[in-house]
Amino acid sequence: MENYVITSAHAMYTKLLPKNVIEGLAAARSLSDIATLLMPTEYGKKLVRGKELTESELIQAFLDVFEDRVTILMQGSEGYLKEFI
Repeated sequence: MENYVITSAHAMYTKLLPKNVIEGLAAARSLSDIATLLMPTEYGKKLVRGKELTESELIQAFLDVFEDRVTILMQGSEGYLKEFI
C-alpha cells in the first residue's frame, strides 16, 4: 500500500505548475493577470470564467486543489501513513 502512495505522489509531479507559469505569477501585476496564467492549469478549473477574480476566490482555488491532492493520497493510505497525511 505504501508503494501506491509513493507512486501517486510522484504522479502528481506532472500537475505542478510549469516554470513559465511560476515566473509569470511572480511578474503578475493584477489578479486578472494571475487568473489568465492559471486558467489552463488545474487551478483554472476551480475559477469562474468571465468573472473578475477576487483574492478570496484565488485562495479558495489553491485550497481546493490542495484538498483534492491530499484526498488522492489518503485514499491509498492506511494506518500510520494515513494518520500522517
